[in-house]
Amino acid sequence: MRQLSYCYVILTIFASMLLFPVTSSALTTDLLGQSSITTHSVLVGDTNEWLQKALPNCAGAGQSLQYDTTTKVFSCASGGGGDITAVWGCSTGDCSALTAAAGDTLDTGSADASSPATRSTTLPATCTEGRLHQDTDSGGSEIYVCTATNTWTKLLGSTDTADVLQTGFSCQDAGSTDAYACSLTPAITAYVTGTTYVFKANTANIGPATISLNALGALGLVKMTDGIGTALVDNDIRAGTWVSCRYDGTNCQMTSQLGNIAAGSLGGATLSTDGTFAANSDTLIPSEKAVKTYADTKQSALGYTPLNPSNNLSDVGSAATSRTNLSAQLDVGITAKSSAGTTVPGMTLTTLTHGDQPCYDGSGTPAWKNCEPGPATNAQTGTSYAIVGTSATSSGDKGKIITTSNASPVAVSIAAAGGAGFDALFSFKWCNIGAGAGTLTPTTSTINGAATLVLYKGDCADINSDGANYHALVAKDSIEVQAVVFDFTTDIATGDGKFYFLAGATGSKLVGKVLAAVQGQVVTAGTTGTTDVQLARCAQAATGNVCSGTVVDMLTTKLTIDSGENTSATAAIAAAINAANDDIAAGDVVRVDVDAISTTTAKGLLVTMIFRRP
Repeated sequence: MRQLSYCYVILTIFASMLLFPVTSSALTTDLLGQSSITTHSVLVGDTNEWLQKALPNCAGAGQSLQYDTTTKVFSCASGGGGDITAVWGCSTGDCSALTAAAGDTLDTGSADASSPATRSTTLPATCTEGRLHQDTDSGGSEIYVCTATNTWTKLLGSTDTADVLQTGFSCQDAGSTDAYACSLTPAITAYVTGTTYVFKANTANIGPATISLNALGALGLVKMTDGIGTALVDNDIRAGTWVSCRYDGTNCQMTSQLGNIAAGSLGGATLSTDGTFAANSDTLIPSEKAVKTYADTKQSALGYTPLNPSNNLSDVGSAATSRTNLSAQLDVGITAKSSAGTTVPGMTLTTLTHGDQPCYDGSGTPAWKNCEPGPATNAQTGTSYAIVGTSATSSGDKGKIITTSNASPVAVSIAAAGGAGFDALFSFKWCNIGAGAGTLTPTTSTINGAATLVLYKGDCADINSDGANYHALVAKDSIEVQAVVFDFTTDIATGDGKFYFLAGATGSKLVGKVLAAVQGQVVTAGTTGTTDVQLARCAQAATGNVCSGTVVDMLTTKLTIDSGENTSATAAIAAAINAANDDIAAGDVVRVDVDAISTTTAKGLLVTMIFRRP
């Protein structure tokens, strides 16, 4: 045990008279070894009283130092209970706190109670960190801990309710506008994903805002719109409101109500009672009354009158009433329709025919007429035409049948699909009825996956836009005939009748058709000079050579294949069809004549002929 020269002994009093014995033999020896009675400062039990007392020299065997709380006198006595196994003391002067050296312990196991906290009816004005205090005022028993010098924090009170225990972890904002900031107590050291934080805003926000808690850095405050975090707008947070938000790992998602949905407004859009809709606004929402006022005004302007409210079609409870009213309305319509010149809401009646009804044909004025007369026709006779798209005032060529007719090739152009006036609903029909082939070329877009669409005489196509490209359903009333005039490795030779075929055979689909296109091809190109081919139509002779009768040329300009080339498609001079001799009659024979060949003869000759309905 520790030797005591100036020992301060702490005695705790548990009853009106409690003897606290010192019976340790080592301690007794030390106390008995004192040569004289020494005065010491002693803290006595729950009286919290420091006393200057003379300690007697208890030299008797088995004696211990005892204190009488009534007489407040120390004396030596035998017996007593409990042992002090270690002694705490102050180094100098009076003890103002209980201190212990390393390794010292206090054994209070046999004591009735121990009291490490102070206790009074008022909270002490001062404290040191870690001290506990029980406040026993009239409001109940409350436990406080000193969390900092002279700062008490309540832990629990006997009068606390669930309302108090469940209060949110929150703080009061002291930041500037749009940069909210406050400190939670106890302080947090990091933002944790999924945690909800609550603060009271001292200003309204103006646009995007942030919150910084315990100086950990600003978190963006966002509101959820269709599941997407979006920045705040003015007054989403109002001054003095409690704001709760949940940290998602990046931003703090607001879970409290937005502050900018005020009376008379919906999500920032103001409720309007203007029945004229004059503002034409994207942020005003008309009231029910405003909508009714607008509808009634328009109805009145068009000349409509409501049905007799006492006898209307909605009165389904009386079949007779409903039938009577319906009959009356039909009579009005029939009478008006049968009288030319009678005014009907929105139109004037003229001469009526069966099937007429009020409809709009795009001409500008609604009228009584047959609403399904078929699509309009746009006939073009030039060598070029640009398809017209829709506009605010015209349907353009949408839904029309466009015809092209010219002896020369016709170039037809159309704007890109999906552009203004050529949306995914744009469609039209195009028929080429002239001898010249028609070529439709879209701007940028493709048509049936190609850059152009060619229609020969008699061809028609239904063309539709999908918003990106065009698609055509082509009806080709044509028959293609290909003749191998010379074998692929045989030199071409001049002369009439190098190939014959019976075009006008009985039941042939070529009868009544006309020659619409012709093209020549050699297998091996010749050089120097051209290879010239003519097509002849023979009225079949009854005897002898089939072309011994009437023979006419079907081409006004012969089909030519230039030197070094293998197709007539690239010839300097294109073949031209003789419109007077292009048709096929029953019994006609088509003959292929070679009128000229290159100096270095080409090998293999194929001639392709396309016949169409005139």
